[in-house]
Amino acid sequence: MINPPVLCRLNQDNIYDLVFSCFSNEVVAMDGSNFKIIWIYEFSSHESYSIPAPGYYNQDKYLDFMVKYMNGPGYPVYYNGETTILNGVNGKAIISAQNDTVGSMSSPVTISFEGGDFFIFWKIFCAKKNSSNGKYLSGTVNKCKAKYDSIQVSELHLMSKIMEKPIILYNSLDSYRTEYTVLQGILFTNTYIISAHVNALVLKLFHLATRDLL
Repeated sequence: MINPPVLCRLNQDNIYDLVFSCFSNEVVAMDGSNFKIIWIYEFSSHESYSIPAPGYYNQDKYLDFMVKYMNGPGYPVYYNGETTILNGVNGKAIISAQNDTVGSMSSPVTISFEGGDFFIFWKIFCAKKNSSNGKYLSGTVNKCKAKYDSIQVSELHLMSKIMEKPIILYNSLDSYRTEYTVLQGILFTNTYIISAHVNALVLKLFHLATRDLL
């Protein structure tokens, strides 16, 4: 394990339990009162350096966890990444693992809302081929260019149990001209990007939270 664990209450005993991704191929839940294993979920032939994102997904009183794992011969060479959500009670996958990332990506995060939480995660794919499959020799090669003579696209997704499908909060193709052509200066560009997309996220979440009241 190379990442810190998630401290949370899984078994309703008011003692913090531990949930962590092993760098090998396992997600482990451990009872904080006696350090016994509660459950283990295994990704075959995968590795992870992402922290699980805790959140209420399936609308029961127990936390669930979004996790991301990479497939490949080992760090730093990864061919693709998978994302799924695990049931906090038994560690079983609530949704089928989605092969949604070329290479590797950072940890997902959670936004808490009454009635259901939102998971935010990155997806990376090749512009001319919306697929994350393929094997490459180098961990630093531009995979989309080498495999499909294409460019790499990054998307930031928002998902929840109450949504029919994830919402795209950010697409690097849509923002390319603004970020790399119009705006000048790394600090100004980054500040603009963060401010713009935080405001967009707040507006979208407000719409989701109030649409049933309108």
